[in-house]
Amino acid sequence: MKTKNDLKILGVTAAVLLLIGAAADLQISHFLYNPGSMFGKLFEAIGEFPASYLASLCAMIIAFSKTYRSGNACPAPYSPFCSL
Repeated sequence: MKTKNDLKILGVTAAVLLLIGAAADLQISHFLYNPGSMFGKLFEAIGEFPASYLASLCAMIIAFSKTYRSGNACPAPYSPFCSL
């Protein structure tokens, strides 16, 4: 269990780090953002891929669960996946 002294130290440390971050935010952003960086260009190109992949996976799960709940057989195009 934390004592009051530990909580005070944690609060002061958090406040100091917040002040440093607020004062240096623009410099940090300029340091991290480089339009010519290959790392940035890579994530610009594939940045939306994980979200679209997750959305299509969720749609497939919903479609399969409705098929199974209704008692209908698995549709022909999806038959390899029905045994999973």
